[in-house]
Amino acid sequence: SSGLAIIQELQQMPREKLTSEIIPAIEAELIGSLKQDYEDSTAITGRLLNLVSALGALGEDGRPSLLRAYGYDPMVDFFITRKLGPDAPTDRVAKLLRHPPQGEYWLSYYVAALTKPGKEVVPILLDDMRTDEKTKGKYASMVLDLIGAECVPEVAETLDDSDWFTRWSAAKTLEMMGPKAEAALPALEDCLKDSAEDLDVRVAAARAIARIKGTRPEEVYQTISGLESRLVDATHEKSLAWRTEYMTREGSRSM
Repeated sequence: SSGLAIIQELQQMPREKLTSEIIPAIEAELIGSLKQDYEDSTAITGRLLNLVSALGALGEDGRPSLLRAYGYDPMVDFFITRKLGPDAPTDRVAKLLRHPPQGEYWLSYYVAALTKPGKEVVPILLDDMRTDEKTKGKYASMVLDLIGAECVPEVAETLDDSDWFTRWSAAKTLEMMGPKAEAALPALEDCLKDSAEDLDVRVAAARAIARIKGTRPEEVYQTISGLESRLVDATHEKSLAWRTEYMTREGSRSM
């Protein structure tokens, strides 16, 4: 039988038989397989997806089993979150953000975005912004933006971080948040005016200020003297530094 035919057959069964026999058996099969085969992987076979789909199709009767399966595998997290939305347990979302599947960290942020988490995940997202990986910072920004104005003070505090990349990430996040990040304007303006500040951070701060105020970034750029030539020089300098770091790292691996 096809998966759809099986689901239709399940839906027509007496509720007593479903709750006492069928659903516990599906749950045991699903959780047992996830624990054994998929704890360290994002892959999910068609068979497991059918099990999840069957529980989902059984509505409220299948919901407790889905929640118990939630968290054993990121792909199941993702599937269930699409069905349950904001009702997904926030502790599982925080756990997934702290321990994202290797090479598939983007999935954690999509789960977090779908569940609309509160401030309890902000420290985790700020730690992710401190990672020297631009894509990861953008995903963290996406979730911080959804959390909204209540997390702005904590994001603004990272504009004082000792690492230029973290300060840059914070400014980019505040740019994404736009007008709701108005409380961060004083900190952003301090970054913009600081001639000793990293140029990339000043440019990011300028863009954030423009976005928050609803003006064109070019108008704010004009406050940075010699921006074009300095930006070219800074880009070459950072490119050389990253290239040197990469060659050193790759060279040590080949020894």
